[in-house]
Amino acid sequence: MVEIPKTCKAAVLVEYGKPLEIHEVQVPEVEPRGILVKVEMAGICGTDVHQQKGELTIKSPLPNIQGHETIGRIVELGEGRTIDAAGEPLQVGDRIMWAHADCGECYWCQIERDPVLCAKRSGYGWAPPSALGVALPSTRWSTPRPTW
Repeated sequence: MVEIPKTCKAAVLVEYGKPLEIHEVQVPEVEPRGILVKVEMAGICGTDVHQQKGELTIKSPLPNIQGHETIGRIVELGEGRTIDAAGEPLQVGDRIMWAHADCGECYWCQIERDPVLCAKRSGYGWAPPSALGVALPSTRWSTPRPTW
């Protein structure tokens, strides 16, 4: 079993139009049905570039961690998480990729196998305010991707 550190480094978008900043952030506790992954690679797509420049119509809450196209290894599975969106079994050590966090339980995730339509899916890896030292409502954020 891998010892999970308490913190990790992340490139954080703090202000639109400014360079990303490297911050030490808290590694989150794994929620039920969640997956904690040690990131091996994270892509920055065109949307991330436009977001960083502040060019998107919808402004994401800041600060946030960009890079929603991610590959890494599972280090911990939350209670009740046993399969991926395709119904394949998951276990610690598996190498996975994802772009968004889906619920895995709704009609779109289970029956249609089209989690892009999941109503409960989370966004692009925005860090919880507590991880970045910001006091904002935590309901606006999803779990960050650790990069230790």
